[in-house]
Amino acid sequence: MTKTGKVLLRLFQLLIPFLILTLNPLVSWGQVQISAEFDRKTVPVGDTVNFLINVTADSNISVSAPRLPSLNDFDLLNSNSAKSTSASFSNGQFTTKHSITYTFLLAPKREGVAKMGPVEVVVDGQPRLTRPQQISVIKGNGRLAQPMGRPRSRGSNPFQAMDEEMDLFNQLLRRRGLPGRGIQQPLPENAEDFFIQVEVDKESAYVGESVVASWYLYTAVNLTEIDTLKYPSLNGFWKEDIEIATRLNFRSGYIVNGVQYRRALLASYALFPIKPGNVKIDPYRAKCTVASNAFWGRSQRKEVTKQSREIPIAVKALPTAGRPDNFTGAVGNFIVKSEMKSKQFKVNSPISYIVEFEGQGNAKRIDLPELTLPEGLELYDTISESKFYKSGRSFKRFELLLVPRFAGKMEIPEL
Repeated sequence: MTKTGKVLLRLFQLLIPFLILTLNPLVSWGQVQISAEFDRKTVPVGDTVNFLINVTADSNISVSAPRLPSLNDFDLLNSNSAKSTSASFSNGQFTTKHSITYTFLLAPKREGVAKMGPVEVVVDGQPRLTRPQQISVIKGNGRLAQPMGRPRSRGSNPFQAMDEEMDLFNQLLRRRGLPGRGIQQPLPENAEDFFIQVEVDKESAYVGESVVASWYLYTAVNLTEIDTLKYPSLNGFWKEDIEIATRLNFRSGYIVNGVQYRRALLASYALFPIKPGNVKIDPYRAKCTVASNAFWGRSQRKEVTKQSREIPIAVKALPTAGRPDNFTGAVGNFIVKSEMKSKQFKVNSPISYIVEFEGQGNAKRIDLPELTLPEGLELYDTISESKFYKSGRSFKRFELLLVPRFAGKMEIPEL
């Protein structure tokens, strides 16, 4: 090999680690691994993308919510987090992995390359930085942005369902010699073309009690586009998503002030007040393009911005009389059940003891009380998972991994 070839080979060998370091989104510190990445490589303007930060460790760790850098290329619309724990048993040894994933819903501001700088994540009091990431932003199509954690439909048009329904209705009208609904009839004076309405299941609640808030789009005209300008910030509440619309499914038959409207759900959340006092559910703001037809058949369009009204919520303090010492803040009505699939086990083999809570309220706030076990039975680990349903109900499941150290009859006490 020539001298020049040897120099080039050596330079390539030196560059390989640098390239791997640059391209790999995973950063490791001992037993802690942190990754940061977008959930796709390309996004149109007007659509959204999920930015995911995952922290994984072999032991239970304390993680503070990541601090995003200055967002010059994105608007932050929403965020949430989810924890998971997995355990395996092999050759008499348990291996446990603890993971927490933070998801940020971002909307790119413009075409080009959108960059996310290093994100600070504090793990067990030590600040860590992720590697910078970037995504390609292409020309948008003006369709409804996709929200966090929901599947993106192929070529999704939020008004597709309404358009298909309208086409079928127009065909039927034309068969009877009547004009289709594409030509809109004038609305009564002071009637709104469309509006956004918020509905809550209660306007007074205790700290930690569920308040279900849902935002609906009502329209009496043909809408071609919708752009969510501002999701409610919901300060003063802990928020859990019930349903975020990825497609507007309109239903007919809603009469408001004598005018017939079609209605579609925009978003629904379960809200849990954090402290007593008076708090407000702030507005949902959106801009819609209204399409109308002049009598000579030419289509006219105009953009109109609307927002929902504020809703005041009176939050009452929880009573202190009779409150148990191990109360963790979960308020609601829950059904509790437990199970153990077998009652015979081998010494030093794991026993899976399941405890489940389900009902109306924030089951995520439920923690198990301290369990006093008989001699010879050890609690190795506790794995939990929780979720919310569209009905507003929630669920939490605990799996306690118990290990018997010697043979005999043992009794697990009541919780």
